[in-house]
Amino acid sequence: MIRRLVSSLLLVPALLHAQSQQEFAARRAAVVADMPDGVLVALGAHEPAQDYVSFVQSPSFYYLTGFKEPDAALVVVKQGGRVASSTMFVQPRLPSREVWTGGRVGVEGIAKLTGMNGRNVEELPKVLDSLATAGVAMSVVGEFGEGGEANGAARLL
Repeated sequence: MIRRLVSSLLLVPALLHAQSQQEFAARRAAVVADMPDGVLVALGAHEPAQDYVSFVQSPSFYYLTGFKEPDAALVVVKQGGRVASSTMFVQPRLPSREVWTGGRVGVEGIAKLTGMNGRNVEELPKVLDSLATAGVAMSVVGEFGEGGEANGAARLL
């Protein structure tokens, strides 16, 4: 009896904090609904250089995506009052490095996980450059380290 009680108490916090992809999609929709036509760029946190430091995702990025991997970015394009595209830029899967970094979702897995298109994070500067060249207004949400040092995908900008 006590074992069941303890087990159920341990499971309650996990269930209370579990959020569905529909909830994250609703959050993105609410943010985008309040902005004019343009691009929303949300930047994830950078993986720490030291392997003994735990990675913590940017709260703003996690709120919009629920994605916990480092060096990721979300780009949402709004045209004509509606979302034209939502793309997650993530690190590719490299099984030889995953021994050290942990498993990655990769470009192929991000669509299954989030329902959004996936691209390699290395393509982010090219995509943002083309949007900037077209004169599209951009709103950027991201975290910056000490001294204005950019974290995560912001290093690629």
